[in-house]
Amino acid sequence: MPIRFERHDVVSQTSYGHTLSGSIPDIATHDVYQFSAQAGDVLPLYGSGCNIGPDNSIIGLADSTGKPVGPALDCVQNSGYVIQTSGTYELVVNFSNVGPFTYQFVIQK
Repeated sequence: MPIRFERHDVVSQTSYGHTLSGSIPDIATHDVYQFSAQAGDVLPLYGSGCNIGPDNSIIGLADSTGKPVGPALDCVQNSGYVIQTSGTYELVVNFSNVGPFTYQFVIQK
């Protein structure tokens, strides 16, 4: 029986305006992007070339402790979230565990 190793989650820093792209190689692998946000910031992901994987894939938004906050985000124009408290947040790619897939989106403000 062959042994298959799964990639660990990858955690990176980012900020508004950056294009984020990558590949989720396994069903339950995540790419996590940490960024700073201020209360009142609106966080949409839509834009030209936005692709977060298959139709049932979503991006999770969590606070600095990993606790989910707000709705799941996707590339739909009205899927933004208004940040309630200033601090560090995480965008979790493959939050719904439906890999493998590739993705690309811009963290907009």
